[in-house]
Amino acid sequence: MSGRDRKPAADPAGDDDDARLWENVTRSVKPLARKDVLPPVATPVPERPPPAAKAEPAEPKAGPQRERVDISGLSIGAGGRPVQSAGPRPGSGGLSHGDAPGVDKRTATRFRRGLMPIDATLDLHGHTQNSARTALAGFLRAHRAAGRRCVLVVTGKGLKDDWSVGALRQALPGWLNAPDLRRLILAYCHAQPHHGGSGAVYILLKRERGRGGSREGD
Repeated sequence: MSGRDRKPAADPAGDDDDARLWENVTRSVKPLARKDVLPPVATPVPERPPPAAKAEPAEPKAGPQRERVDISGLSIGAGGRPVQSAGPRPGSGGLSHGDAPGVDKRTATRFRRGLMPIDATLDLHGHTQNSARTALAGFLRAHRAAGRRCVLVVTGKGLKDDWSVGALRQALPGWLNAPDLRRLILAYCHAQPHHGGSGAVYILLKRERGRGGSREGD
């Protein structure tokens, strides 16, 4: 190989100088501020909500109104328990237990207290409703025609285990207020205990016209 074809050998000392020069240059360079870069946004601190106002206690809702129970038709059964007696309500125009319209006060008081003589007694034990109704009508007609004043009709208390009232005892006030029997009587009421109590009824019969005085209530 001729001397003109040889490449000059690398100078290691020159490489070191270049590295040191580049290091000095980079140290003195400062990065340019970019206009398109937005400054960091501060994270807002959430505000605490104001303390909630204490709610005023709500007014209690009105509950369903209870129906008032009419106790005027109640009588006292065995054991002191109230039982419902069938019959017209006050103001309906029919007779109820103890009513005595047109009867003088003295007679009405004696009648309710069981102090009037019992002229006849009808015991309805063992009757069906139909046969009891028929027997009652015949009994009242016959004794009114005979001039009787106070009679006793026994129905029995008829109390069941659930304190319900027997069928005849329930039906009797309605029968006495039926037009065919209402015209025969002045009043009726529960008997005194020695005559059967609430299981029996005193009935005050009207007088037939022209028999025994001018006033039915005498």
